[in-house]
Amino acid sequence: MGGSENSLWELTGVYANMARALNHYSKYRGRYDAADYHMPVYTPAEKIKPDLEKSGMIDAGSIYYTFEAMQEVMRPGEELLWQQMASSQRVAWKTGTSFGFRDGWAIGVTPKYVVGVWVGNTTGEGRPGLTGVSTAAPAMFEIFRLLPVTRDWFGVPVNDMVKLKICKQSGYRAGQYCDNTEDRWMPQGGLRAPVCPYHQLVHLDKTGQWQVNADCVPADEIVNKSWFILPPAMEYYFKTKNYQYKTLPLLGPIAT
Repeated sequence: MGGSENSLWELTGVYANMARALNHYSKYRGRYDAADYHMPVYTPAEKIKPDLEKSGMIDAGSIYYTFEAMQEVMRPGEELLWQQMASSQRVAWKTGTSFGFRDGWAIGVTPKYVVGVWVGNTTGEGRPGLTGVSTAAPAMFEIFRLLPVTRDWFGVPVNDMVKLKICKQSGYRAGQYCDNTEDRWMPQGGLRAPVCPYHQLVHLDKTGQWQVNADCVPADEIVNKSWFILPPAMEYYFKTKNYQYKTLPLLGPIAT
């Protein structure tokens, strides 16, 4: 495909491997089968006893959240409102476009099926507008509409996850000053994620109009409050979409 060394057959097989590993993780009660990763085949291989391991090539929690993110991508054309249609099914999908619009591809994954579509010229000649999302993706979703419809989704691999407290405003692990949090199952690698850097403790006067310190007002009149503070460039754009965002008060005058 394009200038890479992967074919659609190989890349579709990679997504099939991940889906197979995630399905079997629940089936084998938190174990991985090394045989889940293999090149695609046209005919089913003879079943052998699974070679179960405690760890896999990719951990189940990471695969699950990768598929979760991929299914939230806005679908093209008539698929835009898929969530409101009973006949639609959940699909984790990804597209790609080669340099020079030589070809486009799309791959979709469900717990039962993996569909890969390639669109392009066999000569490698590019065409303006030949992109994966505009050409290959519609064909891929049309194929999914022809397959048996199911709303089933991958099971949450909680055995490979940890429950973390997450800051709902920033998405980081909650810090000591985060006051709006939720508990979520996350891959174990989330334990190494940084805590929220945007909630900080600020010192205000009684009115909340000024930032102060002991040089401004008596110490017993200082109000300590958690505040969501973004860097100036981020704050500029964030405020246009989030009307509840409050700019940090200015520094108060020093008492004389």
